[in-house]
Amino acid sequence: RLLQGQGLTIFGDGGQARDFVHVSDVVQANLLAMDSDAVGEVFNVGTGVATTVQHVADLLRRAIRPEAPVAYEAARSEELRYAVADITKARRLLGYEPKRRLADHIGEVIEYCKRSVRSD
Repeated sequence: RLLQGQGLTIFGDGGQARDFVHVSDVVQANLLAMDSDAVGEVFNVGTGVATTVQHVADLLRRAIRPEAPVAYEAARSEELRYAVADITKARRLLGYEPKRRLADHIGEVIEYCKRSVRSD
C-alpha cells in the first residue's frame, strides 16, 4: 500500500509481536540440522526476537513514505497476540544462531516489493 501511495492499516493496536526471520537463517538452521546427530528432533527456527507490528510499520514508513497515515482497525479475532519462536533447543543442539535482523534487511524486502508491484 505504501508503494502505491496509500496509507497503512494496522489491525489491533500494533502491539502484536512476531518473529521475522530471514530465509538465509532458515537455510543455515536446515544445514546445521542435516549435519547434526540430532536425528528425529524437531526445532523451532526464527530469531527468538519479538518485533511488534507497529515497529514494522514505523520501519516501512521511514523508508518509503514517512508522512503516510496509519489507520487502526479492530483486531482480528483469530490473530495471535504473540508469536515468537523459542530457539533455545536449536541453539543448544545445533549451534544455530540467527545472523540477520529485520531492521538490517528491510531495504531488501522493500526492493523486492517494488519489483513485484511493477510486474503486476
